[in-house]
Amino acid sequence: MGQHHHPDGINNPDRILTRLDTAPLTEHSRGVASVAFNHDGSILASSLFGDTIILWNLSDPQNPTRLAPPLTERRSWVRSVAFNHNGSILASGSWGGTIILWDLSDPQNPTRLAPPLTENGDDVRSVAFNHNGSILASGSSDNTIILWDLSNPQNPTRLAPPLTEHSDSVTSVAFNHDSSILASGSVDGTIILWDLDVESLRDKTCRIAGYVTEEKWSEYFGSDQPYEHPCPQFPNSQRSLVDSVLVDNVLDTLQAWLPRWLLLED
Repeated sequence: MGQHHHPDGINNPDRILTRLDTAPLTEHSRGVASVAFNHDGSILASSLFGDTIILWNLSDPQNPTRLAPPLTERRSWVRSVAFNHNGSILASGSWGGTIILWDLSDPQNPTRLAPPLTENGDDVRSVAFNHNGSILASGSSDNTIILWDLSNPQNPTRLAPPLTEHSDSVTSVAFNHDSSILASGSVDGTIILWDLDVESLRDKTCRIAGYVTEEKWSEYFGSDQPYEHPCPQFPNSQRSLVDSVLVDNVLDTLQAWLPRWLLLED
């Protein structure tokens, strides 16, 4: 296999990586728990082993400055911070199971965008946005991952039932480039790859449950959600062969995904 050459020559073993010619950022009153850049690198967010988040102006990396007054989460230890795809929202996950969404449309005057997300069963260890900012994943000390629907950031809702295959705290979550895969890392020593690809989910539903009728669709997703034939490979004549109990079991699991195909495909 040929060696991939990075355009900047970083993989050159003779290259010496040096620190920027600037002093360390030392205005933190406690240890730093998490750091994250926005989409263009002009803002850096840092969270402390405490209730504070600091935003740094890195438009001039040689002269970083504080961008705004510290953001505070009362009586909560901020463990993880993450920007969405265009830097307009910062998510912070904390001990106590709280996630706060910060509106950074005016970075010098950040405000809370929505009420705190409090459905996590335990401390939030990691947060990550998908590629277009429509989904936020959070990993918690209760061994679960929650996916949040941020298509309306001012009214975020849980997108699906919690993902529960880890046997210990979920310490890290990350989406791939097109959000078709979510990776989660845990204290249990495992990494799980979660299949979020809409075509794959559609195929699994059809393979397991068969044809999903308009009646079933309306029952699970409501009449206001337009019916989309998820299994074109099943002709109408096979409707009578579908095991309705099996369909119910599968749709109980996948009902949060099917009406959101367009959300994931944007």
